[in-house]
Amino acid sequence: MVVLAAACGDSGKDSESTDSEGTSDVPDAKPVTAPSGVPSFSPPDGTAEIEDEVNDFTLDLPSSGTTYGFNDDEIAETNRFFLTRYEIEDDDDFSTHESLQELVAEFDKLVNNSAKEFSIYRSQVGGHPAISRYTRLGDGIQQQNYFIPAESELIHVSCQWDGAREDVLAGCEELLSSATWS
Repeated sequence: MVVLAAACGDSGKDSESTDSEGTSDVPDAKPVTAPSGVPSFSPPDGTAEIEDEVNDFTLDLPSSGTTYGFNDDEIAETNRFFLTRYEIEDDDDFSTHESLQELVAEFDKLVNNSAKEFSIYRSQVGGHPAISRYTRLGDGIQQQNYFIPAESELIHVSCQWDGAREDVLAGCEELLSSATWS
């Protein structure tokens, strides 16, 4: 069983809120301590794994992924959750928020993100440091993405909605809060 877990602490925020200066609340390059082990997550209630479908937008790192969709026919299939696990090589360094922000910038280019550059936030998943990023893909599709460094992996949780924002964000919080570290 794949278990997804994180604390979606900012999922209730306005997707592109900033301070009065219009800057991100992600400060300078402070160290990020990756927890030992890797997290497991449980899919949100009312969802099921979508076989043979993974996130089309993956970074240039060895990866594997799982996609969860809603079981409710009333919710469009574009509303879903992607869990991508990237293998971290010895020379990959995601030990600072700055290095995670660089990774997010790479992801933004990959998906042609039209959201404001400053909608990157410090976050926590399962009590461990993470970076969250609001993403606007076009055609009304939006995402809240979480990048979570772990001992030997970088975990990317993407919660995507197209009209079912509240359902997806509630499922995202459930998914992230299910994280357990082994």
